[in-house]
Amino acid sequence: MAKLRMTLPKEFQDFYYTRPYKWTEQDIEQCKKLLEPCHPDARKRGGYKETALHCYVPFEIAEWLIERGADVNISNTYGTPLFKHAGVGHYDICKLFLKHGADVSIEDYAGQTALFNAADNGHYDVVELLLEHGADPCHHNCNFANSLTPLLYMLRRIDSVPTKKQAITAKILVNAQREQGGLPDEEWEQAKEFISRIGHNYNVCKNSIDENFLKECDSEAAMEQLYALFDVTPAAPVIKHSGEMPIIVDENLSVDKQHHALWEFLVPVSGKCATIQGEVIRITGRIDNESKGNGGVNWDTEYRKMLKALLDYLRQGTSLDEEEIQATQQAINSIDNCKACGCWAETDRLKELSVKWVKQNPTPIPLDSVNYRR
Repeated sequence: MAKLRMTLPKEFQDFYYTRPYKWTEQDIEQCKKLLEPCHPDARKRGGYKETALHCYVPFEIAEWLIERGADVNISNTYGTPLFKHAGVGHYDICKLFLKHGADVSIEDYAGQTALFNAADNGHYDVVELLLEHGADPCHHNCNFANSLTPLLYMLRRIDSVPTKKQAITAKILVNAQREQGGLPDEEWEQAKEFISRIGHNYNVCKNSIDENFLKECDSEAAMEQLYALFDVTPAAPVIKHSGEMPIIVDENLSVDKQHHALWEFLVPVSGKCATIQGEVIRITGRIDNESKGNGGVNWDTEYRKMLKALLDYLRQGTSLDEEEIQATQQAINSIDNCKACGCWAETDRLKELSVKWVKQNPTPIPLDSVNYRR
């Protein structure tokens, strides 16, 4: 008997990546032929080392692989096959894995179980299935991943458009945690903070998002359910600048909060601003986020073009004085020299100077085309 291969053939990977969502009987038979020379636990080439069970194969292939002896608990860095299929809501395949001994308590590199993947994408039927098989809703991931439960992990990762499925999932997880003694006060407050942020971001961007997409997600109903579930006061409506009204800055706020308020008032969800006032806020905010949030990993020519444009913008209208222009140039040089890595003081200085320039120029100045793409 020929020795079975321990590496999945490239032909399988090419075949698998090009299949439509629903496989035909012919697709299934062809896939079996490609996998027959392989050990049922054979892995892909490359860093992820996934088995065929990790791949989004149809139920028939998953069942066939298990019949051949595939290990449902075989792991790579990102977990077992149960993790992958829970993350995309393959209920029947997850049920198959559990029937054949899939362990719901196995953790990935971040200390997360399959329940995190199912919850993250709002696959509430899979969440219920995993809970029925002993998944722990109170389990926390690793400290470097912020030590979150599946509920908090899901809420933290919702940026601005919640789905009805995620709202249902949240209720299921809250109830599951209550059955185990409830949510600690600290976690409940953390959840409320996440809901407040989601609600605010939703109000900021909902008028710029395709109406059909919002209806498909049922985001308005989802937001209402999340507010009610966590007893959170709905976020106030967000007013955007008309492009004509004077731009007023609240002097009672700190510079950082003034910059944040101006961002929300002047900066669109995507693309350049309609006014130079908005653009200086957008540029300094983007540079600050690249430095503090990404450590400058995305630094490129486009960021350099933005900084050059910023200097030109701050000279328009009622310009910053010469000393402030020099301070701007020095901060720009420092940021560019270190590619935005570790230059927080300089990005803070640019934000401060941009806010000051906006205060000096309350009358909107229209922005024409720009020569950068970020």
